Amino acid sequence: MPEQRAPLAIPALVAGVLALALAIFLGPALVLAAGLSAALMGGQAWHDTRLHGYHGEQLAIAGALLGLGAIVISMLVWLG
Repeated sequence: MPEQRAPLAIPALVAGVLALALAIFLGPALVLAAGLSAALMGGQAWHDTRLHGYHGEQLAIAGALLGLGAIVISMLVWLG
């Protein structure tokens, strides 16, 4: 039986990559929504890896960091 991955790990990574890709081209409101959702899903997935022993800790951390990075880049591009 394959080992179970945290349910929100891959969606967090996808949302983080999407937020990072949109950070340069779209306004900060949409990037803020995508980045925050990536960060929150990544945090929850990371918590699930610790609490329930799921795999996918690196995916969860990467999604959360990409989401936060997208927010920072968006603010630098649009406010700076």
